[in-house]
Amino acid sequence: MGKTNINGDGNVQIDAEGNVVSAVGDGAIAAGGNITINNIQGISSEVHDQALAMIEKLKKEIQELKDSSNEKEDKIKSEKVVDSATKLEKMVDVEYPISTLFDLAEAAMKIGKYNSAEKYLLESVLQSNLIKDEAQKSWGYNGLTTLEMSRGDFQKAKYYTEKMIPTDPFSRAAMLLNIGQIECQTGNYTEGKTRVTEALHIYEKVGHIQGISYALNSLGNIAVHDQDFDSAIQAFERSKGIKMSIGDIYAACNSMINIARMQRKLGRLEEALRNYYECLTITEHNDWTPVSSNIYNNIGNIFLDKVDYEKAEFNFNKSLELNQKIGDAVGIGLCKLNLGSLAINRRDLDTAEKLLMESKKILEENNSEHLQGTLRGLDMIRKLRGL
Repeated sequence: MGKTNINGDGNVQIDAEGNVVSAVGDGAIAAGGNITINNIQGISSEVHDQALAMIEKLKKEIQELKDSSNEKEDKIKSEKVVDSATKLEKMVDVEYPISTLFDLAEAAMKIGKYNSAEKYLLESVLQSNLIKDEAQKSWGYNGLTTLEMSRGDFQKAKYYTEKMIPTDPFSRAAMLLNIGQIECQTGNYTEGKTRVTEALHIYEKVGHIQGISYALNSLGNIAVHDQDFDSAIQAFERSKGIKMSIGDIYAACNSMINIARMQRKLGRLEEALRNYYECLTITEHNDWTPVSSNIYNNIGNIFLDKVDYEKAEFNFNKSLELNQKIGDAVGIGLCKLNLGSLAINRRDLDTAEKLLMESKKILEENNSEHLQGTLRGLDMIRKLRGL
């Protein structure tokens, strides 16, 4: 590119095409939504050219992530986006438009890089403040709410939700859904159900299909807490139908798994199996190995309920095989827990103890919530031995 004339205070921004887009001091917003490089006089032309190439690469990777419809691909593509952004930021002082900040935050959250996601979302709020865009600012706070719920800090999530200023029915529904989920997470299910139901009514009124699905999923989980399993199935069934209609097959599979879980609780084992097998056909076709592993475990538990130990063992071992293939330590620990439970039912206490001790070691190392199940199994063995 040709030489650029620079005037002003030295905070010039250059877009990916090499054009000067602004020179108005710290915090300037990139014109036209471009990713920009600040302070170019402090870097060599070689670094500048490398940075421009990396910006184009990052933009391409973000678009590929947006176009993805596969959960497995999502994670791989998210890792590429976050890695490219990190390398770019180490190379030059870069500034992203608000829309890109949202894209980067979403990619970071998908792979559990919560500190990176927080950085991008806080920057989006700062930029929104500078241009006095309340709608963008609210969506930044919405993202921070989701982030803190993922982290399990529900007080902080509530703090960010309360900072949202709804500018349209959609953003109001998002705020109400956030509040409802936070209320449930902190034990106030009655208030949570009220807020989620309000959000659902708004989504239905404006015809926002995905919002309806999210709200229904939350209402299904609330019904599970209330042990109203029939209502939970109704909510999950409706959510599944919406997800199928918009082509979100992965999310539809999650709904099918939830439906099957409720059917098992109601003793409808054959119906649960039909849902699990239908879902398994989809997950194996799409190579969604972690979900397939989960389904095999759940099928094994149903056969355990039916006292069909051979089929239970087959499915638990299939799950174990898949978890070993992808290196999922917690999944391996859970499979050993289930196989240990099966051995207890067969009164093969030596095998059960061996499996449960292996499970205990793995789950302790990974601080897994499933550890309590392993400890209960070991306690049962002691009681059966009269110790």
